[in-house]
Amino acid sequence: MMRIDCAAARDDIDAYALGALDADELPAFEAHIAACADCSRLVGQARDTAAALALAVPLVPASAALKARVMASAAVLSSPGDRPRVQRRWWLAAAAALVALSAGALTWGAVMQRRADDLRAQDRAIVAQATETAGQLAALRRQQATDVSWQDGMILIASRADVRRTDLAGTALAPDAHGTYVWSAAEAMGAFLGTGLPPLPAGKTYQLWFVYAGAWESAGTAAPAADGRATLVVRRSGHDGPDPGPLRGFAVTIEPAGGTADRTGATVLQSSGLH
Repeated sequence: MMRIDCAAARDDIDAYALGALDADELPAFEAHIAACADCSRLVGQARDTAAALALAVPLVPASAALKARVMASAAVLSSPGDRPRVQRRWWLAAAAALVALSAGALTWGAVMQRRADDLRAQDRAIVAQATETAGQLAALRRQQATDVSWQDGMILIASRADVRRTDLAGTALAPDAHGTYVWSAAEAMGAFLGTGLPPLPAGKTYQLWFVYAGAWESAGTAAPAADGRATLVVRRSGHDGPDPGPLRGFAVTIEPAGGTADRTGATVLQSSGLH
């Protein structure tokens, strides 16, 4: 039986671990590793690597075109005298590389597939939520002519791209009070929230006003709760009478219960720039 040294044996370790060593070379190789502790250790490591690679992901065969390119390259790289052995060794190395590349590609593909699945699930959830929200908004718009709660009005207004907001500060009559008016011209609707408003005497109410350059226009009335909170949904249908000029801001006054057409009471909240 032919004997081989460590250099020759180590050339065949990867092929042996993959089960691809030629039958006529197998006896000499196994005889060497049986007597050489170093080469035997390397064989164990190569087998562990091959086993781990096989368990990592499912393997698929390389395409015929890729195999043809590999074999053609092996033929070019090998010399005529040593072509069979070099070609075989080159192909084994290439095959191992292809296995590793295939495993890496499959692993990456699996990761990307999971991410794509997650994104599709998120997209479906977003579409479902958007559909539900659109249905709710459509229902709210149908209710505009009847009764819309302050919360529903805020949702409807906030859904519009032209939503705007103005803060109102308390005057000397209500220094701890604060107000916010949010509105959408596209919806012709606004929502007012007042906080920290003092209690009112009997027969009185808070009234919100649009303050124009030439007139004050009533936006509606709001009675405060025990905690000083008052809310109001405002629907607009255009101006009656002469043009009042540009809008300057918003204000809240104390008026008789039921409200008045013209401002008569003291101002408790006003937006910036109003005096």
